[in-house]
Amino acid sequence: MHGELRASLRRLLLPVALDKEPAAVAAIQERLNALGIHGADQAEYLRQRVDEWRSTHGTLSGALRDLIEVAISAGGLAANDHLAKNYCKLHSKLQREHALKFDEAAALLSYCEVIYDLAVAHWMSASAISRLLSAHGIRGEVPWRAVQHILEALGVKPALEVGSASEPGTIEGLICADREEADERFLDADISGGAELVSAAAAELGFEGDLQQHLLTLCDADGGTFVPYLQILHFQCMVAAFYDHPVTMVYEFSPRGRNAGFLRDTYRFLTHTADAFLNNMKAVERLDRAWARGRKQERVRAHALVAILEGMERMAFLPRIELAAWLRQWLVRITLLGRPPANPVPNIATETSVRKVLTVLATMRNGTNTGGVIEQRIVDAVAATIHREEEGWRARGLGFPVSASNLSSRRLGDCDFQRPPQAGVPAQLVAYEATGGRLTRTYLEGHLQTLRRSVAARIGELEGVTPRSNWRVRIVFVAHEFGGGLGGRRTLPSAEYQGLRIELEFQTYSEFQQAAEPAQLVPSFTKNVHEVLNEWRTPRAAREVFLKMLT
Repeated sequence: MHGELRASLRRLLLPVALDKEPAAVAAIQERLNALGIHGADQAEYLRQRVDEWRSTHGTLSGALRDLIEVAISAGGLAANDHLAKNYCKLHSKLQREHALKFDEAAALLSYCEVIYDLAVAHWMSASAISRLLSAHGIRGEVPWRAVQHILEALGVKPALEVGSASEPGTIEGLICADREEADERFLDADISGGAELVSAAAAELGFEGDLQQHLLTLCDADGGTFVPYLQILHFQCMVAAFYDHPVTMVYEFSPRGRNAGFLRDTYRFLTHTADAFLNNMKAVERLDRAWARGRKQERVRAHALVAILEGMERMAFLPRIELAAWLRQWLVRITLLGRPPANPVPNIATETSVRKVLTVLATMRNGTNTGGVIEQRIVDAVAATIHREEEGWRARGLGFPVSASNLSSRRLGDCDFQRPPQAGVPAQLVAYEATGGRLTRTYLEGHLQTLRRSVAARIGELEGVTPRSNWRVRIVFVAHEFGGGLGGRRTLPSAEYQGLRIELEFQTYSEFQQAAEPAQLVPSFTKNVHEVLNEWRTPRAAREVFLKMLT
């Protein structure tokens, strides 16, 4: 008897946990007993009501509705409180609004526990869940909007919350965090340098493809771009911070109204509307290559956008979250284009300001705490007076961002200067490496690892001037303090550095500035410190520190 009733219950494909099926059968049996239906008639009664439901295209008798509710309530699902009361209405809605057949709607609803768990425990969006269920073998493709309606009925529909800057887990809270972290992560990197940093991080996180090329197609190194595509990427990376979501799917999280309000505020210096962002996604469910091919303008950039989103979509959830943060913060850097610095430093240096800054820097024990931004700018300025162009020196790396790779530009330090042999003086190359605070042995070893590769990349250039044995190379490490017994001078084993004779020197900022050419300091500071600090790429915090050094 119980077996027949259980079989009739299973025909309904109700979302009942397997181990709770006896409890669901017992609940139905109890309710039928109360209706005066006993024994074998119970299974037949349930079968008849189900057949009536099928044949009437969703018209449900009150008795069957009651039986379904008690069965689901006893079925042991985490979501049963919400689902029991909404099941029948939801079943009808799936057929009416999503063109599912009766059995298809029932089959999808039988996965309610899985759907609930994926959303709550695994932070999956409706789009991600629909893909998973489609791959699992449910007949046909599961519409993500159908899954969204189920999640809404279960009370766990994924959604973005605008919130405020002080609320983590909200759009505004994330924007605030991104602005702060962007300065710490990119320091004074420009668009191209930032793209290089993002690409390097992406490769470690498992992104497949040349992300740097895609980013610099999306936004040129000089800032040339198509703002709506940046906004699309920003919005999708915002979603990726909160949910395991296939980021080529663009409409699940309503990219309009309050949810997209941050785009207008963030990009107001590049565009005054978010409408273009929405216009590029009209009647589009997924941003794919077909969408890119259909663009009438900026088609190449559209393909770059799709390549980025598709690459992110192939990544695992946690690495995708991290890459999304890198991308959002790179986009924050771009939005600074065209904005005057909020706290500009004086346009030109003076003898008084230079003397003040050098004095303050020399007395700082822990450095400026600007990630080395100010230290590197000052080393650039002072070193440029020591190795002047009119004396035959050629500079490399002046004004480069702190985070720029020495290897990619074949520099031997933050900046370096080379001069061919002349008047009996051998060929020379002098590099400077600026450190904020204390130079540790660990930092030194890391620099020497990169130095080996930089020397290998540059040795051909040097030999084009004169044989390597004729070069005298010095690398000067400038810091406030030196740890681990560092100091004085040492010579590196030439066999490890392409046969070059390389000397290391360690100088404090006080010692370093003594070699400066006083008459050249003011123009050099104006060009290498003041002008660079006032560029959009320099963090506001660095300018604030510099302004304090001037007072």
